Amino acid sequence: MNNKTVVILGVIAGLLLFVATILFLGGDDEPAPVLRETLPVSAVRPPAPVPVEVPEPVVTPFVEEPAIEPEPVMVIEEPPPEPDPLPGLNDSDRFVQAELGELDNANAVLRQLASAQIIRKFVVLVDGMSRGDIPDRDLPVTALQTEMTVNEQGENLFLLDPVSYNRFNLLVNTFAAIDSATIAEKLDEWDPLFESAYAELGYPDRTFDMALNQAIRNVLQARVPAGDILLTRPSVHYHFADPALESLTDLEKLLIRMGPENAATVRRKVRDISNRLAD
Repeated sequence: MNNKTVVILGVIAGLLLFVATILFLGGDDEPAPVLRETLPVSAVRPPAPVPVEVPEPVVTPFVEEPAIEPEPVMVIEEPPPEPDPLPGLNDSDRFVQAELGELDNANAVLRQLASAQIIRKFVVLVDGMSRGDIPDRDLPVTALQTEMTVNEQGENLFLLDPVSYNRFNLLVNTFAAIDSATIAEKLDEWDPLFESAYAELGYPDRTFDMALNQAIRNVLQARVPAGDILLTRPSVHYHFADPALESLTDLEKLLIRMGPENAATVRRKVRDISNRLAD
């Protein structure tokens, strides 16, 4: 086969290939669809979740902060005012009356109070009571305006009438109504006046405070009998018919003449004052 023949055959083969290609691409038949199997939704399994590692929370330990103490506040307390200076003993009556005029029952107190030499008379009374005595005169309070009443029981024998106790009611009730703390306070504040007056009595080894404490003990230890009190009258004055009562001190006899209720009131008040003086 010569070269010319080979060329001709190659051209023919190329034309045939070209025609075959056109026929294949431009044919009337549609390509066959690709069938795919459709699964129900429930049959479709979602991909398994990928476990995600969650880090553990970081717990910060609670640390209680120490309480902050407030800064101390400096409080400067002013010293209590100095009490007014006491007057001299000879000029003390107006001072005492003015001080007692501040009491709640001032009018009743001042009506029962002596008008002059109040401190001196009170000191003399306390000194006498410390020995069981009651002065006959110069008392710091006004004298009783009524006499003791008795009921005759026979020849030179008398019964102390309980009505007589009432003549002490005003004095005892006025004393009991004064605030015990105030009495204790005044006894302390006026002590220089009391000691000055007591020094005039001439006891070199004894003080007013000593006499006051003994007087208080005597009142609290006094014997006050209950029941009828019989009296005799050998002269001007009445005496207790019972020798045991007649032998008592003047202080104890005075408490008997006051009556049991008034005597108990006085003793309660004196005990309360004594307790406050001891505080």
